[in-house]
Amino acid sequence: MEKLTKPVRFWLCVTIIIWGLMGCDRFISTSGEPVERVSDGDTLVVKDTNGKNFTVRFACVDAVRFVG
Repeated sequence: MEKLTKPVRFWLCVTIIIWGLMGCDRFISTSGEPVERVSDGDTLVVKDTNGKNFTVRFACVDAVRFVG
């Protein structure tokens, strides 16, 4: 079988990623506004489907709030 060239492999990967992202709404409910508050750049307070709030903190992200 013939090897794919780099540009063909690149565009094939991009297409697969885009198709995958387009289907995410089937798995994740998009009703309402799930983000209640952003306390800083790496911490969110999110509301689940039962209305309960919980905190999500992104690991290995060093982000601070910028006030300009």
